[in-house]
Amino acid sequence: MSSETYETYLRPILERMPVKPERVSAVNGPLMNVTRIDDKTLDVTMTTSFRAHFADSLSNVARRPAMALPDVNAPGVVVRADGSWKEDTNDGVRISELDSGDFVPGQGGRYSVMTPEDSWNASDSDTRLQSPAIGWYEGEPSNDALRTEFTIDPTDVRLQERIAVGGFAEVFRGTWQGTVVAVKQLLERTNDVKERLEQEVEVLAKLRHPNLLLFMGYCVDPPLICTEFMRRGSLHTILKGGKVLQPERTHAVAIAVARGMSYLHSRSPPILHLDLKSPNILVDEKWRVKIADFGLARMRQATQISAKSEFHGTPEWMAPEMLRAEDYDERADSYSFGVVLWELLTARKPWDDLHPMQVVAVVGYSQRRLELPPEGVENDSHPSIIAISRVFYACASKDKDERLLFPSVLADLESARATSLAVNRRLAARPPPDPPTDHNKPDPPLGVRLEYISLADSSRDSAV
Repeated sequence: MSSETYETYLRPILERMPVKPERVSAVNGPLMNVTRIDDKTLDVTMTTSFRAHFADSLSNVARRPAMALPDVNAPGVVVRADGSWKEDTNDGVRISELDSGDFVPGQGGRYSVMTPEDSWNASDSDTRLQSPAIGWYEGEPSNDALRTEFTIDPTDVRLQERIAVGGFAEVFRGTWQGTVVAVKQLLERTNDVKERLEQEVEVLAKLRHPNLLLFMGYCVDPPLICTEFMRRGSLHTILKGGKVLQPERTHAVAIAVARGMSYLHSRSPPILHLDLKSPNILVDEKWRVKIADFGLARMRQATQISAKSEFHGTPEWMAPEMLRAEDYDERADSYSFGVVLWELLTARKPWDDLHPMQVVAVVGYSQRRLELPPEGVENDSHPSIIAISRVFYACASKDKDERLLFPSVLADLESARATSLAVNRRLAARPPPDPPTDHNKPDPPLGVRLEYISLADSSRDSAV
């Protein structure tokens, strides 16, 4: 962080902290989140994040007198009707307690630090405009909690055959504590790689959804992550043979991926996957579908995320705005999903006739886009394939404003599936048609049935 940025932005924030850290790192911000209220009104939230380092232990920091709650009977302390309080001091700083309880990092108390400028034009009864800029917040897992809950002993992991390899990691089938798992082992072991590993773990530890790969544990040295094992492998491998799935199965896979992505984007703040592609969509022996590999995932703190910093991805699935290093949002994942739908419809690799650098030029800087084959796709008259084709064209648009967001994608796919199932039920309930009649074929001749009776047998029966 430059000294100029520190002086103009971060120093005033640190000066407002009741207990000032000795140093800070991993500064991210300021970020602006803008929400339109009406034609003349916007809600604007400015946020920043950083890691605060203290010379003393946090347990001792929490006991410093500066963090002690004020005496509500002291002069200058005003208790509001909602139970919160404010304190006017000579330097104009107000400390507003949002939750009751002592200041214990990770265990209680949310605090915001305000100056009179923060509450500009706000009355004592109007607490909505207060800005919780600094504080300890409950509910977010700390690195210490992650290490305690999810760290595994690498000696307990047994690696077997390698099942995948990429630019940053290789994946093995293995066992851990008697359970078959997938082990993602990073190829490099630099400090930067380990930091990225912990960032991925922080994301994985917060996610719980049937269509997201189950995270089981991790280790920093050697850097690896253990997840559930998906026996059928990736969707990319399944489609590699060039044979498309049956329409109903294609529809089920599309809905499963849309459900997982809709969950990610509904988080607060939204989580962008940014590496959605068929190699990162895994399938188990019962055809359950799960999204994997959150190494590039980011939490969207602002309306748009800047892509001007160095970014890694796979060009064939990346949105045009990301390839151009422009700002992006959830619709970047919508584009990648559109490419996955194209794969489901064609059982081909996208842009397989181009080098990755050519893909960047074509997708990012030309008007050319993915199109379905002119001869059509298999089962293209099936209701499910028609619906998936329609969603593909909307999601894979070069213009991000034309792309569907995942709640709309999911609604369209589930509605089409319900319609398709209803049609199938009606067809199954119909009685079978009568066999066709050939009017040119002559009727069989009329005849008399003859029965042979032996007189000898009849005499013998009579004698008996």
